[in-house]
Amino acid sequence: APSGATLSPFFTWGVYLDNWSSGFIVRRNVVSGNNLGGVFFHGGRDNVVEGNVLHNATMHSPPTGAYGALQSGQVLVGSLGGGSSVVTNNTFLRNIVMFY
Repeated sequence: APSGATLSPFFTWGVYLDNWSSGFIVRRNVVSGNNLGGVFFHGGRDNVVEGNVLHNATMHSPPTGAYGALQSGQVLVGSLGGGSSVVTNNTFLRNIVMFY
């Protein structure tokens, strides 16, 4: 890309828990206008996403995340892979998800 050019989308998730982050609580955030989604788990387990507002964070996240993870809407919900990359036991509670 030319110097000063804006690349889009460029990994613009509202909340991105990277490298098998586990045991985190993502609470009371407002996420708006992110090209790749509201919340993304790159591996990890036992995370809680609760009481957030996800606004116009589009639903076209890449089809794979943590070694073949499945994505539904704004949240990575499962994994086709195995081993240490399994996305499991993550909780999505009382969040507001809006598109318009």
